[in-house]
Amino acid sequence: MEKETVEQQLQKIIFIIHQIPIGLVETDLQGTLKQMNAKGVQLLMPLFLQFQLSGSNIFELLEKIRPDLLQQIQQYEGESGTIIQQENYLIELNINQQQVNRFFYFTINKINTDTISFVFDDITELQEKENLIREAIQEKAVEQSKFEMASGVLHDIGNAVVGFGSYINRIKNHLNYSDHKNLLGLWGFLEKNKHHFEPGIGSAKTTAMMDMVAAIAKNQEKNAMEANQIISEQMGIINHISEILVIQRQYIKGHSVERESINIRSIVNDSIAMIMPSLVKKGIEMVVDIPISISKVKGDKTRLMQVFLNLIKNASESIESADLPDKKISISTTQTTDMVEIKLIDTGTGFEKLNAEELFKRGYTSKESGSGIGLYNCRSIIESHQGTLELVSEGSGKGATAILTFKIA
Repeated sequence: MEKETVEQQLQKIIFIIHQIPIGLVETDLQGTLKQMNAKGVQLLMPLFLQFQLSGSNIFELLEKIRPDLLQQIQQYEGESGTIIQQENYLIELNINQQQVNRFFYFTINKINTDTISFVFDDITELQEKENLIREAIQEKAVEQSKFEMASGVLHDIGNAVVGFGSYINRIKNHLNYSDHKNLLGLWGFLEKNKHHFEPGIGSAKTTAMMDMVAAIAKNQEKNAMEANQIISEQMGIINHISEILVIQRQYIKGHSVERESINIRSIVNDSIAMIMPSLVKKGIEMVVDIPISISKVKGDKTRLMQVFLNLIKNASESIESADLPDKKISISTTQTTDMVEIKLIDTGTGFEKLNAEELFKRGYTSKESGSGIGLYNCRSIIESHQGTLELVSEGSGKGATAILTFKIA
């Protein structure tokens, strides 16, 4: 087989980079374009044309669409390093006398004293879908005829969609960065043939090219491993949201939901599954000790899930604000002949004993952004199930315990 020349190998590398499904641009320190791949041309050329620019200098375009981003680049003083790391930017355009908003993310690196690289993509479609979801949630709330029930819907949805926006953005990135194996192969090819490239394009550019390919490959590998798990988690959350909204509509229309014998263990596990991504992110350990043989209680599964979601969320926020090394939420049960007792214990900030009943007052909240209806609604739901809900604490800094009791079905 005829051995490839250095020039042929370089052409192969350039072809691969040219086809990567994200925008890649290389400029000098004045923004003059040196190289741009196919995706970069697809994304940037319409913008150059919109502002009647020659298309040879990206700084001229940034001056029109995001002068603040250009200022960050020009103020960067290091000889090399990351200037912008996957930041999202709104770009406002005027097309046919109508304002059009586009959303781009950028990663910008100074490669050396003469080269800047841009990695970017258009995430407008993702942003629009996110806005539609937000608007749909708001519309569903507005449709409710009673303020407290509408607030309850928003509260439920808020619990379910913790971190929802960030997951959507991550999923978008995973879909874009789907070719990490090929990039790893490309990096290996570069490493093996490094001594062939350096005489042709120089050591600095060869190293910069390899570093860029390695960084992209590393990100793609990590994203690919997380994508399936993230998508599965989000589907579970969406299903729970739908279930909650169906039940809430029935309440608003005056229809009661027939209560049935339900398993408390199942309700607790489902609630934890919905909020677990947030707990993991905060480094909170979740310990559950509920036997499979626990007796069933009669109730409304969705309404009781609202209670547990709210209590777990409150406990996690308390732990986060306490900022102590021991971050744990424990849930356990005890049972008598006719009652089931559930304890939810956290290692958070706790409270003074005299303040216990104050927490359940309608309108009370210790949070700057709180609505003051969470615990009030929780107790109302439990009491409608002929149960009880109490909060106890040994004092500030000593954690808190929520105690729930239910009659056995």
